[in-house]
Amino acid sequence: MDSAERIEWFLQRSYVQAGLRWLTRVNGHKESLLDDVFSSYDQPNMPLSKRVRYAIPHFFMDYFRSRIGTSKETAKKELFHHPGRRRALVATARSIGNYGLTRPQKFWGPLMVVWNFTNRCNLNCLHCYQNSTHEPLPDEMTLDKKYRAVDIMYDNDVVLLAFSGGEPLTEPTFWPVANYAYKKGLYVVVATNGTLLTKENCARMAETGVCYTEVSLDSLNPEVHNRFRGKDMWQHTVEGIKNSVAQKKFRTGIATTVTRLNFHELEDMIKFAKDLGCHKFCAFNFVPTGRGKDIVDQDLTPEMREEMLKILYKHLDEGKIDIMCTAPQIGRTCHEVNLLYGGLGNFATAHVATGKGSNAKMFAKYVGGCGAGRCYVALQPNGDWTPCVFMPNVIGNILKDDFRTWWETNEVLVSMRDRDDRSGGCLNCEYKLYCGGCRARPLGYYNDFKASDPGCVRNKDLWDSLAGGKEKEAQSEYERVPPSA
Repeated sequence: MDSAERIEWFLQRSYVQAGLRWLTRVNGHKESLLDDVFSSYDQPNMPLSKRVRYAIPHFFMDYFRSRIGTSKETAKKELFHHPGRRRALVATARSIGNYGLTRPQKFWGPLMVVWNFTNRCNLNCLHCYQNSTHEPLPDEMTLDKKYRAVDIMYDNDVVLLAFSGGEPLTEPTFWPVANYAYKKGLYVVVATNGTLLTKENCARMAETGVCYTEVSLDSLNPEVHNRFRGKDMWQHTVEGIKNSVAQKKFRTGIATTVTRLNFHELEDMIKFAKDLGCHKFCAFNFVPTGRGKDIVDQDLTPEMREEMLKILYKHLDEGKIDIMCTAPQIGRTCHEVNLLYGGLGNFATAHVATGKGSNAKMFAKYVGGCGAGRCYVALQPNGDWTPCVFMPNVIGNILKDDFRTWWETNEVLVSMRDRDDRSGGCLNCEYKLYCGGCRARPLGYYNDFKASDPGCVRNKDLWDSLAGGKEKEAQSEYERVPPSA
């Protein structure tokens, strides 16, 4: 057995799962024993009583740390003493303890929530999934209710809280709520159009506790970007990215929704992100939802998407910048490339994560592919839950529904966690554990989230039916688009 197989075997033992249930129990808002076990790991001033009490858990932590070849100092800094990652470990342990190892893994609560904090936005983008306007919705949550929403998410194992919108920086309550979430131990992310990332706001974001800022940029060509976002917005957005990168207390990434208008720029966009000093480049899958329905003719063909995935994997493998892609087919691409070359390179191990080697390959089997409704959900400005920001179906409300009952029994959530509750190619695909297909795309195209993803090259017949025989014409039109200046 290699180290990944040993970890898998160990976590499948009933006595281990019983131990994880005991270690992750909580009373009220107190931390679990496992939180204390992790935070006390290799602490020189730890009381003797704790040394004795936690001797066995610390022994196993050392055992697995040595198996994966990580030093104590690295394990402490990057894992056990890192608030966000420690919280993710505890959440995962609680999930395995209560549900066992499931494929895909069922979690005790969503590890990530994208909160459309307000419907207000200072722009009017053509592809906005939220249909944002220049004014907030009349039923958006009050400040007290927003604090209560954070408490509920904290109590139910949310690790990463991403503030989106609309434009979150247009909402005055963003600052106290984001700081409240940070102080509770959540990893705070801001998704922004970048136009409000002044030096002053970036400094304030650092003080507030923002850990990562993701800025939308549609093209290196100002004319193309402004076509999506509005006149003269490109310059403001790029200036905002530079201000964000200069603020060293949090990480910065560029996010691009890849369409036919910018597909030919993908390599240049990634290089641009690296040259600016960004930590991450995110390629967003186009989904026909919100105002995106009006530009559905700009969706990539399956062949274009395959080329996009190959480009992204190349840069992922180079390791010079973090790469993330919301197209779950990136999981299949990783496995196909590694199978082709007989290696253990990079694997997409979660909705927003990657890893390298046999351990990452094993983890991808449990946490890879589309995470909507399983390890990720979206929260709307009025407290409504939706399975994903690209899926407008309301499936509950954070303030009105008992969270545990909702999370365990909601029919849509239960279905989205079951990769066998599908139809067509996505049901029969050998990579369904690592991918599962995007659920928002078939919802947008067929009003059926269980249908197969028409954007995958393995479902090309579906795309041909949607395209009405115009795919070759669209492909040749793409090939005539000149590279960006």
